[in-house]
Amino acid sequence: MQIVKASDIEWRGASNHRGEGLYFKYLLEGEENTLENYCLTMGKIEMREGTEFTRYSPRHKHNFDQLRFAVKGRMCIGKNKYLESGQIGYFAEGTPYGPLEKFDVNQLGLVLQFGGASRQGFISTRQAREGRERLRPFGEFRDGIFFRTSGQGRKNQDGFEAIWELVNGRKLQYPKPRYQEPIILTPGNFDWNPTSTPGVERKLLGTFTERGTRLEFFRLDKGASWTDTDEPAIRISFVTSGEGTFNGKPFEQYSALEAKAGEAPVFKASSETEIFRMVLPLLAQAGIAKAA
Repeated sequence: MQIVKASDIEWRGASNHRGEGLYFKYLLEGEENTLENYCLTMGKIEMREGTEFTRYSPRHKHNFDQLRFAVKGRMCIGKNKYLESGQIGYFAEGTPYGPLEKFDVNQLGLVLQFGGASRQGFISTRQAREGRERLRPFGEFRDGIFFRTSGQGRKNQDGFEAIWELVNGRKLQYPKPRYQEPIILTPGNFDWNPTSTPGVERKLLGTFTERGTRLEFFRLDKGASWTDTDEPAIRISFVTSGEGTFNGKPFEQYSALEAKAGEAPVFKASSETEIFRMVLPLLAQAGIAKAA
Protein backbone atom coordinates (compact mmCIF):
# COMPACT_ATOMS: atom_id res chain seq x y z
CA MET A 1 0.00 0.00 0.00
CA GLN A 2 1.39 3.39 -0.98
CA ILE A 3 0.28 7.01 -0.64
CA VAL A 4 2.08 10.06 -2.04
CA LYS A 5 1.22 13.74 -2.19
CA ALA A 6 2.17 15.46 -5.43
CA SER A 7 2.95 18.58 -3.40
CA ASP A 8 5.78 16.67 -1.66
CA ILE A 9 7.49 15.68 -4.93
CA GLU A 10 9.82 17.94 -6.90
CA TRP A 11 9.35 18.56 -10.61
CA ARG A 12 12.08 16.90 -12.66
CA GLY A 13 13.09 18.07 -16.10
CA ALA A 14 12.67 15.34 -18.70
CA SER A 15 15.30 14.78 -21.35
CA ASN A 16 14.42 11.58 -23.17
CA HIS A 17 13.79 9.92 -26.52
CA ARG A 18 10.83 12.25 -27.26
CA GLY A 19 12.68 15.54 -26.74
CA GLU A 20 13.05 18.36 -24.22
CA GLY A 21 10.75 20.71 -22.33
CA LEU A 22 8.54 18.47 -20.21
CA TYR A 23 8.63 18.33 -16.43
CA PHE A 24 7.54 15.28 -14.44
CA LYS A 25 6.54 14.24 -10.97
CA TYR A 26 6.93 10.49 -10.58
CA LEU A 27 4.07 9.55 -8.27
CA LEU A 28 3.90 5.76 -8.14
CA GLU A 29 5.76 2.88 -9.76
CA GLY A 30 5.24 -0.86 -9.75
CA GLU A 31 7.75 -3.66 -9.37
CA GLU A 32 10.43 -3.87 -12.03
CA ASN A 33 10.62 -7.03 -14.17
CA THR A 34 7.08 -8.16 -13.36
CA LEU A 35 3.97 -8.33 -15.54
CA GLU A 36 2.29 -5.89 -13.14
CA ASN A 37 4.89 -3.11 -13.43
CA TYR A 38 3.52 0.38 -14.11
CA CYS A 39 4.44 4.06 -13.84
CA LEU A 40 2.14 6.94 -12.80
CA THR A 41 3.36 10.47 -13.48
CA MET A 42 2.13 14.03 -13.54
CA GLY A 43 3.50 16.18 -16.32
CA LYS A 44 3.55 19.84 -17.27
CA ILE A 45 5.15 22.09 -19.86
CA GLU A 46 6.85 25.16 -18.48
CA MET A 47 8.54 27.82 -20.59
CA ARG A 48 11.55 29.13 -18.70
CA GLU A 49 13.66 32.14 -19.56
CA GLY A 50 16.38 31.30 -22.04
CA THR A 51 14.86 27.95 -23.03
CA GLU A 52 12.92 26.81 -26.06
CA PHE A 53 10.24 24.13 -26.08
CA THR A 54 11.43 21.44 -28.52
CA ARG A 55 9.39 18.36 -27.67
CA TYR A 56 8.00 16.37 -30.60
CA SER A 57 6.77 12.82 -31.07
CA PRO A 58 5.96 11.23 -34.43
CA ARG A 59 2.97 8.96 -34.95
CA HIS A 60 3.80 5.76 -33.09
CA LYS A 61 2.44 2.89 -31.03
CA HIS A 62 3.46 0.88 -27.97
CA ASN A 63 3.54 -2.68 -26.70
CA PHE A 64 1.95 -1.50 -23.43
CA ASP A 65 -1.25 0.27 -22.43
CA GLN A 66 -1.44 3.96 -21.54
CA LEU A 67 -3.94 6.33 -19.93
CA ARG A 68 -3.76 10.10 -20.29
CA PHE A 69 -5.90 12.43 -18.16
CA ALA A 70 -6.00 16.15 -19.02
CA VAL A 71 -6.28 17.46 -15.46
CA LYS A 72 -5.91 21.08 -16.60
CA GLY A 73 -5.55 22.50 -20.09
CA ARG A 74 -5.54 20.28 -23.14
CA MET A 75 -3.15 17.55 -24.24
CA CYS A 76 -2.13 16.91 -27.84
CA ILE A 77 -2.71 13.30 -28.98
CA GLY A 78 -2.46 13.69 -32.75
CA LYS A 79 -2.53 16.14 -35.63
CA ASN A 80 -5.24 18.64 -34.63
CA LYS A 81 -6.46 16.15 -32.00
CA TYR A 82 -6.55 16.96 -28.29
CA LEU A 83 -7.76 15.76 -24.96
CA GLU A 84 -9.68 18.75 -23.68
CA SER A 85 -9.48 19.66 -20.00
CA GLY A 86 -11.13 16.91 -17.95
CA GLN A 87 -11.03 14.28 -20.70
CA ILE A 88 -9.30 10.90 -20.44
CA GLY A 89 -7.70 8.94 -23.26
CA TYR A 90 -7.13 5.18 -23.26
CA PHE A 91 -4.33 4.18 -25.65
CA ALA A 92 -4.31 0.40 -25.98
CA GLU A 93 -1.16 -1.46 -26.96
CA GLY A 94 -0.73 -1.71 -30.71
CA THR A 95 -3.00 1.30 -31.42
CA PRO A 96 -1.13 4.14 -33.17
CA TYR A 97 -1.50 7.81 -32.22
CA GLY A 98 0.26 11.09 -32.89
CA PRO A 99 2.11 13.03 -34.08
CA LEU A 100 2.40 15.14 -30.94
CA GLU A 101 3.59 18.56 -31.99
CA LYS A 102 1.38 21.34 -30.61
CA PHE A 103 1.33 21.62 -26.84
CA ASP A 104 -0.57 23.79 -24.38
CA VAL A 105 2.03 25.30 -22.07
CA ASN A 106 -0.64 25.60 -19.35
CA GLN A 107 -1.45 21.89 -19.32
CA LEU A 108 -1.27 19.59 -16.31
CA GLY A 109 -1.60 15.94 -17.21
CA LEU A 110 -1.68 12.55 -15.52
CA VAL A 111 -0.22 9.55 -17.37
CA LEU A 112 -0.40 5.89 -16.37
CA GLN A 113 1.63 3.36 -18.38
CA PHE A 114 1.25 -0.38 -17.70
CA GLY A 115 1.47 -3.79 -19.30
CA GLY A 116 -1.36 -4.80 -21.60
CA ALA A 117 -3.18 -8.06 -22.28
CA SER A 118 -0.39 -9.30 -24.58
CA ARG A 119 1.64 -9.87 -21.38
CA GLN A 120 4.74 -8.03 -22.62
CA GLY A 121 4.87 -5.98 -19.44
CA PHE A 122 6.30 -2.49 -19.07
CA ILE A 123 9.97 -1.63 -18.61
CA SER A 124 10.77 0.59 -15.65
CA THR A 125 11.84 4.22 -15.71
CA ARG A 126 15.28 3.12 -14.54
CA GLN A 127 15.60 0.54 -17.32
CA ALA A 128 14.50 3.05 -19.97
CA ARG A 129 16.94 5.67 -18.71
CA GLU A 130 19.80 3.18 -18.59
CA GLY A 131 18.99 1.87 -22.07
CA ARG A 132 18.93 5.39 -23.48
CA GLU A 133 22.37 6.15 -22.05
CA ARG A 134 23.78 2.88 -23.41
CA LEU A 135 22.56 3.81 -26.91
CA ARG A 136 23.94 7.37 -26.97
CA PRO A 137 27.45 6.36 -28.17
CA PHE A 138 25.85 4.76 -31.25
CA GLY A 139 23.64 7.59 -32.43
CA GLU A 140 21.31 10.44 -31.55
CA PHE A 141 17.76 10.72 -30.23
CA ARG A 142 15.91 13.44 -32.12
CA ASP A 143 12.17 14.12 -32.54
CA GLY A 144 11.26 10.74 -31.07
CA ILE A 145 13.56 8.78 -33.42
CA PHE A 146 16.90 7.11 -32.72
CA PHE A 147 19.24 7.90 -35.62
CA ARG A 148 21.95 5.24 -35.50
CA THR A 149 25.42 6.21 -36.74
CA SER A 150 27.33 3.07 -35.70
CA GLY A 151 26.80 -0.40 -34.31
CA GLN A 152 24.24 -3.01 -35.31
CA GLY A 153 20.53 -2.39 -35.77
CA ARG A 154 18.13 -0.36 -37.88
CA LYS A 155 19.51 2.98 -39.01
CA ASN A 156 16.43 5.02 -38.05
CA GLN A 157 14.12 3.59 -35.40
CA ASP A 158 11.43 4.72 -32.97
CA GLY A 159 13.26 5.87 -29.84
CA PHE A 160 11.35 3.75 -27.34
CA GLU A 161 11.50 0.72 -29.62
CA ALA A 162 15.31 0.99 -29.82
CA ILE A 163 15.54 1.25 -26.02
CA TRP A 164 13.14 -1.66 -25.44
CA GLU A 165 15.05 -3.96 -27.79
CA LEU A 166 18.35 -3.14 -26.08
CA VAL A 167 16.91 -3.72 -22.60
CA ASN A 168 15.19 -6.99 -23.56
CA GLY A 169 17.73 -8.33 -26.02
CA ARG A 170 15.18 -9.18 -28.71
CA LYS A 171 13.09 -7.59 -31.43
CA LEU A 172 9.91 -5.86 -30.27
CA GLN A 173 6.77 -7.53 -31.64
CA TYR A 174 3.83 -5.13 -31.48
CA PRO A 175 0.45 -6.59 -30.52
CA LYS A 176 -2.31 -6.43 -33.12
CA PRO A 177 -4.45 -3.37 -32.38
CA ARG A 178 -7.64 -4.12 -30.46
CA TYR A 179 -8.97 -0.63 -31.20
CA GLN A 180 -8.41 1.39 -34.37
CA GLU A 181 -8.03 4.67 -32.49
CA PRO A 182 -7.42 5.84 -28.93
CA ILE A 183 -10.64 5.89 -26.91
CA ILE A 184 -11.54 9.35 -25.64
CA LEU A 185 -13.75 9.63 -22.56
CA THR A 186 -15.54 12.72 -21.24
CA PRO A 187 -16.21 11.95 -17.55
CA GLY A 188 -18.34 15.07 -17.10
CA ASN A 189 -20.95 13.55 -19.43
CA PHE A 190 -21.34 10.38 -17.33
CA ASP A 191 -23.95 10.23 -14.56
CA TRP A 192 -23.22 9.61 -10.92
CA ASN A 193 -24.91 6.54 -9.46
CA PRO A 194 -25.52 5.78 -5.78
CA THR A 195 -23.60 2.98 -4.06
CA SER A 196 -24.57 0.90 -1.04
CA THR A 197 -22.42 3.22 1.11
CA PRO A 198 -24.18 6.38 2.35
CA GLY A 199 -22.66 9.58 0.98
CA VAL A 200 -20.70 7.78 -1.76
CA GLU A 201 -21.48 7.85 -5.50
CA ARG A 202 -19.79 6.05 -8.39
CA LYS A 203 -19.30 6.85 -12.06
CA LEU A 204 -18.21 3.87 -14.21
CA LEU A 205 -16.36 4.98 -17.36
CA GLY A 206 -15.62 1.59 -18.89
CA THR A 207 -13.81 -1.75 -18.87
CA PHE A 208 -11.24 -2.47 -21.57
CA THR A 209 -9.65 -5.51 -23.28
CA GLU A 210 -9.50 -9.05 -21.99
CA ARG A 211 -7.38 -7.82 -19.09
CA GLY A 212 -10.48 -6.02 -17.79
CA THR A 213 -8.80 -2.69 -17.04
CA ARG A 214 -11.49 -0.56 -15.38
CA LEU A 215 -11.82 3.21 -15.07
CA GLU A 216 -14.19 4.88 -12.63
CA PHE A 217 -14.73 7.88 -10.39
CA PHE A 218 -15.97 7.98 -6.81
CA ARG A 219 -17.44 11.02 -5.07
CA LEU A 220 -17.55 11.22 -1.29
CA ASP A 221 -19.63 13.70 0.67
CA LYS A 222 -17.93 15.55 3.50
CA GLY A 223 -17.65 13.13 6.42
CA ALA A 224 -18.31 10.03 4.30
CA SER A 225 -16.15 6.89 4.41
CA TRP A 226 -15.55 4.44 1.58
CA THR A 227 -13.68 1.14 1.59
CA ASP A 228 -11.61 0.38 -1.49
CA THR A 229 -12.97 -3.12 -2.03
CA ASP A 230 -10.30 -5.81 -2.26
CA GLU A 231 -9.99 -7.67 -5.57
CA PRO A 232 -7.16 -9.47 -7.46
CA ALA A 233 -5.91 -6.24 -8.98
CA ILE A 234 -3.72 -3.22 -8.43
CA ARG A 235 -6.01 -0.25 -7.69
CA ILE A 236 -4.55 3.19 -8.28
CA SER A 237 -6.52 6.20 -7.03
CA PHE A 238 -5.82 9.83 -7.91
CA VAL A 239 -7.54 12.54 -5.89
CA THR A 240 -8.87 15.19 -8.28
CA SER A 241 -10.36 17.30 -5.49
CA GLY A 242 -10.89 17.22 -1.74
CA GLU A 243 -8.97 16.00 1.28
CA GLY A 244 -9.20 13.45 4.05
CA THR A 245 -7.40 10.30 5.18
CA PHE A 246 -6.44 6.99 3.57
CA ASN A 247 -6.06 4.33 6.27
CA GLY A 248 -5.36 7.18 8.67
CA LYS A 249 -2.78 8.88 6.45
CA PRO A 250 -3.74 12.34 5.13
CA PHE A 251 -4.45 12.90 1.45
CA GLU A 252 -5.16 16.09 -0.49
CA GLN A 253 -5.81 17.15 -4.06
CA TYR A 254 -3.41 15.37 -6.46
CA SER A 255 -2.48 12.67 -3.96
CA ALA A 256 -1.99 9.22 -5.48
CA LEU A 257 -2.72 5.97 -3.69
CA GLU A 258 -2.00 2.33 -4.49
CA ALA A 259 -3.78 -0.70 -3.05
CA LYS A 260 -2.81 -4.26 -3.97
CA ALA A 261 -4.65 -7.56 -3.83
CA GLY A 262 -5.37 -8.46 -0.22
CA GLU A 263 -5.65 -4.81 0.85
CA ALA A 264 -8.88 -2.92 1.52
CA PRO A 265 -7.96 0.60 2.70
CA VAL A 266 -10.55 3.09 3.92
CA PHE A 267 -10.98 6.62 2.57
CA LYS A 268 -12.48 9.21 4.94
CA ALA A 269 -13.37 12.57 3.40
CA SER A 270 -13.05 15.75 5.46
CA SER A 271 -14.44 17.75 2.51
CA GLU A 272 -16.32 16.71 -0.63
CA THR A 273 -13.84 14.53 -2.50
CA GLU A 274 -13.58 13.11 -6.01
CA ILE A 275 -11.29 10.20 -6.81
CA PHE A 276 -10.25 8.83 -10.22
CA ARG A 277 -9.73 5.08 -9.81
CA MET A 278 -7.76 2.89 -12.23
CA VAL A 279 -8.10 -0.87 -11.70
CA LEU A 280 -5.45 -3.15 -13.23
CA PRO A 281 -6.40 -6.85 -12.83
CA LEU A 282 -3.38 -9.05 -12.15
CA LEU A 283 -2.04 -10.50 -15.38
CA ALA A 284 -0.17 -13.15 -13.44
CA GLN A 285 -3.54 -14.63 -12.41
CA ALA A 286 -5.60 -13.77 -15.48
CA GLY A 287 -4.86 -16.85 -17.56
CA ILE A 288 -4.61 -14.74 -20.74
CA ALA A 289 -2.57 -16.44 -23.44
CA LYS A 290 0.42 -14.46 -24.66
CA ALA A 291 -0.26 -12.87 -28.04
CA ALA A 292 1.77 -14.17 -30.98
